[in-house]
Amino acid sequence: MNPRRAVTAIAGALFSVMPLLAVDLPREKEKWIAMQVDEFDVASNASDWKTSEIVGQILQMREAVGKVTQLKVRATLPTRVYIFASEASFAPYRNLVTQRKNAAINGAFLSNRDGNTILIQSDATGGVDRIVFHELTHYFVRNTTTGIPLWFNEGIAEYYSTFSTSGSGSGAEIRLGRPIVEHVLWLRQHPLIPLRELFAMDEKSPAYSEWSRQGVFYAESWALVHYLMLSPERHGQLAAFLDLRAAHRPLETAFTTAFHESYEDLERDLRGYVHRAAFQYMRYTGADIGTRQLPKAVAMSRAEVLVSLGHLLAWTRGNAADADAERFLLAAVEADPRVALAHAELGRLYAKSGRGAEADAAFDRATSLGSSNPAVYFYQAETILDRVDTNGVLGPPTPELLKARRLLIRATELAPASAPAWSALGATYAMSEGDPGPGIVALEMSLSLAAGQKDAVFNLIQLYARAGRRDEAARTTEDLLVPTGDRELLDRARDALVWADVQYIRKLVEANKLDEAIPLAKSVLGRTTNPEIRTNLESLINGVEGTRAVTETLRKAIDAANDGKYAEAIAMVDAVLPRITDAEMQAYATKFRAELVAAEAKAKGRKK
Repeated sequence: MNPRRAVTAIAGALFSVMPLLAVDLPREKEKWIAMQVDEFDVASNASDWKTSEIVGQILQMREAVGKVTQLKVRATLPTRVYIFASEASFAPYRNLVTQRKNAAINGAFLSNRDGNTILIQSDATGGVDRIVFHELTHYFVRNTTTGIPLWFNEGIAEYYSTFSTSGSGSGAEIRLGRPIVEHVLWLRQHPLIPLRELFAMDEKSPAYSEWSRQGVFYAESWALVHYLMLSPERHGQLAAFLDLRAAHRPLETAFTTAFHESYEDLERDLRGYVHRAAFQYMRYTGADIGTRQLPKAVAMSRAEVLVSLGHLLAWTRGNAADADAERFLLAAVEADPRVALAHAELGRLYAKSGRGAEADAAFDRATSLGSSNPAVYFYQAETILDRVDTNGVLGPPTPELLKARRLLIRATELAPASAPAWSALGATYAMSEGDPGPGIVALEMSLSLAAGQKDAVFNLIQLYARAGRRDEAARTTEDLLVPTGDRELLDRARDALVWADVQYIRKLVEANKLDEAIPLAKSVLGRTTNPEIRTNLESLINGVEGTRAVTETLRKAIDAANDGKYAEAIAMVDAVLPRITDAEMQAYATKFRAELVAAEAKAKGRKK
């Protein structure tokens, strides 16, 4: 199995597929501007001031959440922000992304292993859609930790989704945690999910729907987080509960230890909270949070606009989006064939649709231009890794894998803060034999930049195990992989730990520490179901125990010879010689037998 393909996922507002019209190319003279701020890469056809206003709100929200929480809000996965001047320019892209025509949707957020994409209609009533701030909060949580309860994950995302700001600079008023009227009304008119059930819910629960964000689950999760975070006597209880769950304490134990009461008691208090007349929320000024000067937006060339929009289309699903993306990217190449990223985007698009030869040609054109854009090298390497499948059998790195490694080294040189590039570089070592050290360094770097990457965590566990760093592999499994709840990946990681145990057992055998090796081998055999590992261990145990039995027999033969019982000693050696598979031991036993025969003959001669 390809360790990168195994955990790849794309999230976004995707609904039932419906036929949609092709997206028109932007007009020849249409003005687009670009702005780069930290990890945010902005493209906009709105005015300069409107673009700056929206980017400023996103940055203020990020800084505010970072100020009042311990969330890691400055992760290094890139986030592309597309700001559209009007519903007319936004609608074609919204329709493809959401797969439905709905003018009420004025924002969208997509995420995959390589970063995020945000779409915003700049002239929408009410400003930036709550979904953008909701999903940004999820992103911050993923950067920081794994395995938090589902109700808290969605509740805190809803809590910060109501971020708003007015004014500018240090005098701006920033509001966090404003009440969500529709949630309050829903909860006042419908029964609550019993908290015992809410706390136990996961993504497979019928009441949970990531795409709808409606109904009692989201409303109640928001209300519970709002209550616990803004109640002085409850805030510490919430933190204690989350810490206990992060330490893998059972749900019931964590709840009673943190809250000192029953689910029914807390539910009664929550029911009273949602019926109160007014709700508090947090207020800050720009001076409290900190303000920054945004860079001046720069005009985009026609080729740059087409590449950027082509990238957006290529991120969506469906043949219509792929066809539009190809049309945009080919137009970009026609407008300026020297834009390496246009060729690289085409290469990735062709690879996605199985057009391998065209993909390779496009990537070769991209890299031949000597671009300083790390994406040019990363996209080609990523495509190579996605088509390599080792089927779990490791061998020397293939020329294709070595090519991907070279491309990724170049990408990390150009973008040393790119978590995806470091993760992919580490994967090239997880997918082949050889020194795991450089792969471990790359994956540790990737996870230090962006914590919530299951593929990087899994590959790091494998390489730790292969390097004999069993304790680090086990700790990483428990701390970073167990909380994700990914059973398939966890089973595979635990198999990697078993292989680490097998390596350690072999070292014990080589050091002749058989009394340690055999019990450990039998213990590992008892807890693994992997047939290859079982066969390997059974062979090792049988071999060690057979060697021990042969050694013991030869020792007895020596004792018998010392007592002058040469015939008895020779019989012992003859009994074990056919069972000896080790060449060195067989040579020793054969020589020993010859010495016994000679000694026996000599003894008989003396008797005569």
